[in-house]
Amino acid sequence: ALRLASRTHGNNLEHGLPVILLMLFYEVSSGSAVMLCSIGTVYLATRVVYSIGYLTKPGKLAQIVGAGVTYLTELVLVVLVLMAACAEMAQATVA
Repeated sequence: ALRLASRTHGNNLEHGLPVILLMLFYEVSSGSAVMLCSIGTVYLATRVVYSIGYLTKPGKLAQIVGAGVTYLTELVLVVLVLMAACAEMAQATVA
């Protein structure tokens, strides 16, 4: 049980740091506060679902859905950061 809990915690840390950095980059690039809060809320909820699924029945629906939505959230953040960076580069080119 301790190994399972340790692995769940480690998995949350592995995904947490990149998400926090992506959220920071998005905010620094003048991203929408509403979008940032929404993504943060979805991310937190999916990690809770994933952790519950991992701790109770590994490989079952809750874990799979939690992992899938986590990856989707990370992808959305990457796209938003890239879009914000491109917009800033376009503004710098015009100015």
